[in-house]
Amino acid sequence: MSLFFASRRLAGWVGALALLGCDGGGESDAGGPLGELALTPEPAEPACTLTDREAPLCSGEACPFAAHGELDCGEVSVQVAVAPRVAAAPVLLLDSRSEGSTLRLADPVAGTVVALEGVPVVATVGLDTSGEPRVAYAEMDAWLLRSASGVEQEIPQSPPVFVALGFAATGERAVALAQDGSLQLVLAVREEGEWTFETIAAAGHGGQLAVADSGRPLVAFRPSANELAMFVSERDPEPVVTGPLANLAGYDLIAGPSIWEAVFFQDQQRLGVARRGHPPLVTAAGAFPIHLGSARCWERADNGAVLGETCSDAGAGVTSDPVAVRGASGSLNAFVIVEESSRTGHYQLPCAGCELDFVVDESVNESSLVHLQVTTTGGVERLEEVARYALGLEYEHAQLYGEQTEQGAALAISAKGLVRWASIDLEKL
Repeated sequence: MSLFFASRRLAGWVGALALLGCDGGGESDAGGPLGELALTPEPAEPACTLTDREAPLCSGEACPFAAHGELDCGEVSVQVAVAPRVAAAPVLLLDSRSEGSTLRLADPVAGTVVALEGVPVVATVGLDTSGEPRVAYAEMDAWLLRSASGVEQEIPQSPPVFVALGFAATGERAVALAQDGSLQLVLAVREEGEWTFETIAAAGHGGQLAVADSGRPLVAFRPSANELAMFVSERDPEPVVTGPLANLAGYDLIAGPSIWEAVFFQDQQRLGVARRGHPPLVTAAGAFPIHLGSARCWERADNGAVLGETCSDAGAGVTSDPVAVRGASGSLNAFVIVEESSRTGHYQLPCAGCELDFVVDESVNESSLVHLQVTTTGGVERLEEVARYALGLEYEHAQLYGEQTEQGAALAISAKGLVRWASIDLEKL
């Protein structure tokens, strides 16, 4: 693989810059260092800490997870970007700035959690050729790379980026996916100091960048709310055959040796996988619906509830986008989080003159990490569940983040302020 950090899962955050690779060195194109990054050590009471709980997702010979661990971020909701390592704990980039906190870089191998001051936009993380973390983000006229040691590297680019969706770099070569001011998706390639641009489509739904083993850029995008398409550099976009979709939610792309291999997708009622040259495979309708939850009791507080009245509601289904992983044998796999939740409470007046409020008296949440795989039995291919791992999470609507690179694969589960992570043993998929 020509790009030594080939990220595939880049569509989770609007405006995210996804670092697929970088070539260490910490110097600008002009040849000099661009200054030191202020990496602030955690205060006495840090926002996120590595715990001493191993928190394994499973055990036994068949368990596909290797290194595993946990971070405690208190009551702060956290989004996560993952950079896998070879047979070791991944590096995690923790984004809790929606709660007013600072971006943090967690390295379980080094046992550190470092605050990144001054990063102006949502960023993500990768490893350089020496295995050191690099945080990447975009400004209007440049891609910026910051190492854990504090060195900053700048790769100038033009035209200005309005929404940065993906980035990859090895030495002098860089690949970027962005959205311009007219909502056109633009694929930019920088070689020998010069940028070339390919306009893909007008798409208000973002896109996902991947890089094939050959180094060819691949872009999955949504031409409309219920369509998926694939753009391969120097070729016309081609539709991704998914079958009829009902409110396409999330998707994740698997790159192949020279072109895309598969896209796992989720719509309102099912999970599916689209493969180039093959008909799509989908789960039974209703088998993996999106977890819409239920706010009925809260809604009734403003519409017909009576003081002291009890109320119950429930919800069940998938709470995360799929994380797609190719096994060492070539197997096609996806992981999702499935939850069943219920709550019972009553209505009360929190203060004199206040409106009715719904107070939860009892809440139950059962959460599982579900492993699906494309299987063949008697010559018939299916997308089916092959394992389910209980998570025992207290909070509803846990999110799943994952990444596969040439260095390996890893995932992270975020439920409110709890982040659990695990490396994936590709030989067991």
